Amino acid sequence: MNKHLPSPTFFIVCVLLLTLTPNLQAQKSHSIDWIFGIGNSGNVEEQALAFSEIDSNTEFKLNAEQQRKYNFKFGLNLNKELKNGWFFKTGLQVSEMGYNLIDEDNMEFGRMPNEAGEWIPDPNIDPVQKISKSNLFVEIPINLRYEFESKKLTPFIEFGLNPMIHLLTLDLEYNTNSFTTVTSSNAKPFHLIGMAGIGANYSLKSGHKIFAQANYSHQLNNLHELPEKVRLNNFGMEVGLRRMMRK
Repeated sequence: MNKHLPSPTFFIVCVLLLTLTPNLQAQKSHSIDWIFGIGNSGNVEEQALAFSEIDSNTEFKLNAEQQRKYNFKFGLNLNKELKNGWFFKTGLQVSEMGYNLIDEDNMEFGRMPNEAGEWIPDPNIDPVQKISKSNLFVEIPINLRYEFESKKLTPFIEFGLNPMIHLLTLDLEYNTNSFTTVTSSNAKPFHLIGMAGIGANYSLKSGHKIFAQANYSHQLNNLHELPEKVRLNNFGMEVGLRRMMRK
């Protein structure tokens, strides 16, 4: 777990703000969302080599091809109507993003330096064929949404910046006959991601709404403290239920 994470009080306050707000006799222009999403993420930086630590004195070299991976998101949003079709959205979400490193030949993935400084296969290492790198975040959306006038089906566009708090990095290493899980603490604690999306709300007889949204997000800063650059992006789809507040 990242040692730079905020105290648990921060998360408790955020959750209380989201869950207690519906009880404050808000106007109908407020709403709360329950959302779930899936996506396809990757590293926007080109990366031919990656290094994985075996012990305190040894590293092995991976000649890897990057591939995108699927991920998830869930959480709560709070919406406030501004005017002329504009809405402000914030909330608290848990999201996962990452990428895969694949050995093109699906063969000897591990390499060790010899006395001449050449990277050669190490017979003592079970060859790694794939590494799945996953990063877990707490995300706080700060978005603007514009809804086009309609009765039942209301199209909208949305954009904004989302501060993120990094919780952990999990590397799943697939060997020839097994797999191992490795956690890493090299990531920076705070991040910023830009997002844009399009979607539509559908009004139910109860007065609440269901919605679906396709979006793209792009990390604006480097993921970790290492010289190797990693900036994540994601193509996602979210669905959810929007509960309109009572007067």
